[in-house]
Parts: sequence; C-alpha cells; structure tokens
Amino acid sequence: MHILHLEINRLNRYLWRFIILSLLSLLAACQTSPPNYSYSSPPQAIASLDQQQTLSLLYRQYQQWTGTPYRLGGNSRSGLDCSAFVQQTYQTLFGITMPRTTSQQILQGHPIKRSELESGDLVFFRKGSHVGIYLEDDKFLHVSTKIGVTISSMHNSYWSRYFWQAVRVKPVITISP
Repeated sequence: MHILHLEINRLNRYLWRFIILSLLSLLAACQTSPPNYSYSSPPQAIASLDQQQTLSLLYRQYQQWTGTPYRLGGNSRSGLDCSAFVQQTYQTLFGITMPRTTSQQILQGHPIKRSELESGDLVFFRKGSHVGIYLEDDKFLHVSTKIGVTISSMHNSYWSRYFWQAVRVKPVITISP
C-alpha cells in the first residue's frame, strides 16, 4: 500500500509539471503571435506621399512605438528587433509587405547613395546586420539593442563607422510625354 501511495504522488508531480510546462508553452506562443493593432488611418502608398507626409507618418510611428524594448526575434510591443520594426512600419504606414530579415529587406528596393537619402529609405549597418528607416538630417528610426525603439544620428561615431548601404523601397515614378 505504501508503494502504491508513493507511485501516485510521483504521477501527480509529473502531471503537474506537464500541466505547468504546457501552460508556459501556450503563453510563449501567444507572445510571438503577430500583433493586431488598430490605427486611425489606413496605410498610404509611399509613392503617393511627399517628404513631409512620409516624415509625419514616421514620427507618429516613433511616438507609438517609443519605449518598446529590443528583443531578438520579437515582433510585438513587448519587444521586437530591427527587421521586425521595419516590417511592421512598412506594412502599417505604407501597406508594403516586407520580408522578416534584413538580408531579404535589402533586396526590396534599389541601392542609393548616402547623399540621396529621403524619408522612408532603409539604411543598413554592419554589412546588413542592422536596419533602420531614414527620417531627415542624417537621423534614422530603428530599434537599438540598448534602448529599444529610438531615433539616432548617422553622425554618431558608432553609426557613422558602421554605415553600409541605403535602399529606396519607393517605386520609381516615371512621367511619360
């Protein structure tokens, strides 16, 4: 009888561990699901926006996301990485579906010179391992590993040293005669 009682206790411990682990995995899965945010205005085609309109949208995005921490692989307000922020921003503001990784995002437009940067262009650092969205006056919007969603200067010694490439995702508009 004593052995049977010990076996039941052991099974109960395993059952509780299983239940707890199952609940934890469900909670973790909920954290990584894509966020469902509602915004007051629908996405606008970036090609139809001028620089001031694009800037206004990007600064609004910054205000909504400021303070969101960096989390590698994250894709929500509880934490996200640089490529997820670019993906979220382009989808939400401009209705453009971007790939999830920087290595794929760099292929979504055509390379431009640093001197040609316009609001909404992508700026890549450290040979493509970090991405941000250009604002104006050598400032860009991105997710810092130390302070989360922020605006940084490309004149900063770190960012200046590691700047790699810029890409324009906006389609080129041609006017026919």
